[in-house]
Amino acid sequence: MCPICSDKISGYHYGTYTCESCKGFFKRTVQNKKMFVCHRKGDCAITMSNRKKCPACRYRLCLSHGMRVEAIREDRARGGRSSYDGCSPHGRPKPADDKRRVLQIRNVQQQQQQQQQQQQTAILTPVVSTVTVNSDLTEVKIGNISKVQQPQIQPVTPQLLEDLSAVESLMMEEEEEHQCCAGKLREGDTEYFSSLLHIADHCLYKIVRWARNLPDFANVSTDDQILLLQNCWAELLCISTCWSSIRETNQLKLSHGRVFNLDQARLIGMGELVERLLDFSEVMRTYEIDAYEFVAVKALLLLSPDVKNLKNENVIRQQQEILLDALMSYTTTHFPKYPEKFSRIIALLPQLSRCCILGKEQLNKRQEAGEVPSYSLLSELLKGDSAVQ
Repeated sequence: MCPICSDKISGYHYGTYTCESCKGFFKRTVQNKKMFVCHRKGDCAITMSNRKKCPACRYRLCLSHGMRVEAIREDRARGGRSSYDGCSPHGRPKPADDKRRVLQIRNVQQQQQQQQQQQQTAILTPVVSTVTVNSDLTEVKIGNISKVQQPQIQPVTPQLLEDLSAVESLMMEEEEEHQCCAGKLREGDTEYFSSLLHIADHCLYKIVRWARNLPDFANVSTDDQILLLQNCWAELLCISTCWSSIRETNQLKLSHGRVFNLDQARLIGMGELVERLLDFSEVMRTYEIDAYEFVAVKALLLLSPDVKNLKNENVIRQQQEILLDALMSYTTTHFPKYPEKFSRIIALLPQLSRCCILGKEQLNKRQEAGEVPSYSLLSELLKGDSAVQ
């Protein structure tokens, strides 16, 4: 049976055995550069009867069961065979659990770094060879060919990623701490939950400023800007926290040198959420997500053309496609020995979504109990989520 929807297997498609329906779905998703969002908890059960209801979870299962983005022909032509090894059952990756795959990725990255260092120190390698050319009349010997240039893929950093990085740097410049935040989560503060809400509110205002400074986002209508931010505010807040904490263990790094550890989180009933965020940060560290990839993912979270009631869906979709192309160009040229890195990065998004769903559920319960100030931006965003649902 198809490991994704339990339909009848039709053959080996893009890295694993699947049915014809999942083969077509995966191909269309990759070629059209679609990005889906699960409106539940990101763990929908996919069957033959409901496989069209949640494309986000279906695509997640495609990736987790070994289907490879690199195996799709970019020219959209029918027939033929992809140059990707995983298109053949003989080249199919062996099953492995997450920890083993993480270790494999780390080893690949270390080998790649060593190879790059070797290339930088010896781009031109001296060689000595003898070539004999025979003909009816002459025999010519050519010796001591002194230098041969080694083939090398030139890393490409698209201008769009440079622009996104510049915006991120602008937002990350250490600004003066607001007086109202001075004592929050500092020594002696025991009001952990209210302090977290206060700091989160300031971070959300910063996220709004970040979005408004993005390339071409000003060309999106104000109504669409609001809808897009409403759709992904939690994801942007969480991934920014995880990125800041990428070198931390057992604690989250917040603004102005603050940290929030697991023990503090458990005291206010947020232990599970913080554990998930720390796990996500660990995955980012293990996959060696770099600064350009991080800013690209942040922008991708914002640019979701599938958000309901958008006035200019096609504009958002076009911007998303341009960004996806830029990210793929960056990963394939900077990490040629790691061709699946692009798909691995995209596959991280459902895990992030599950963290955010848990966080929103906890915040909604506390809002109903009157623990979230009604005048805060966070409160307004939570109300907006409830209205959409």
